[in-house]
Amino acid sequence: MAKPRQYTALDLFSGCGGFSLGLQRAGIKVLGAVDFNKEAIETYRANFPEVPFVKEADMKTMKPADLAKAIHANHVDVIVGGPPCQGFSMARQRDGANHGQRRFVKDERRELYQEFLRFVDHFQPKVFVIENVLGIKSAEGGKYFTAVQHEARNLGKEDGRPGYRVHAQVEQAWELGVPQKRRRQLIIGVRADLPGYFPTKLSTPKRSMKDMTLGAAIMDRPVLEGGQVEEEREYDRASGKRPSSNSAATLRNTSTMYLRLRGPRSLLDIVHGSIATVTCGTLPS
Repeated sequence: MAKPRQYTALDLFSGCGGFSLGLQRAGIKVLGAVDFNKEAIETYRANFPEVPFVKEADMKTMKPADLAKAIHANHVDVIVGGPPCQGFSMARQRDGANHGQRRFVKDERRELYQEFLRFVDHFQPKVFVIENVLGIKSAEGGKYFTAVQHEARNLGKEDGRPGYRVHAQVEQAWELGVPQKRRRQLIIGVRADLPGYFPTKLSTPKRSMKDMTLGAAIMDRPVLEGGQVEEEREYDRASGKRPSSNSAATLRNTSTMYLRLRGPRSLLDIVHGSIATVTCGTLPS
């Protein structure tokens, strides 16, 4: 019996690779990642050495054909991306940059969704996902959100391509097992010649716990007292008996480990760049 073909993906405006991690955990092979931020790309390369093409580049000047040549593919199944969200951030209401005709300030980062759609048009993925802050729906009276929907729905139709069915949904991180009070806007497109829609209700991954709080996730970690430099203790990831929080142990859910927590001795250590670190290893037999 033939082995099923592995789905492939591109991660544009990739940052350090949060989307790529999710794709890999879903069994999808990431063929390439692009971001203009040097530090983000260095972090991405360190975290995802198996991704064959990772490039520091400006999406406004990069050509889809060049990326296709670099990844040796003219088609991928999924394209994901998080175009810079500062131009839509709710925080920018303070200076009027996101709201009000008189006070509206032009921000070129709002137009970067068009660069994302250029690559969608070229590679014709089955699904694309844009992640952004909630402010994208309200910025300048909803102008930009409407533009993303309209342009994606008509993408390539002049050349006989099917375009995309587009919808938006808001996801709350804590409902998906991430201990953060963070809400994000997803804009999801499914190629119009394909049946069905993207599920509007996402399920918590099996490895995670719904409605996870920060305390439940990390309260089992060793506590450093004032002036203390390191602490070492047993930590049974599988059973969760040692930690004070069973949920945290469940999330880690591997073999018995030890934790060694190191931190700065004083304020001077912090000033000189010393940081707290956690190291793990197998308990000696």
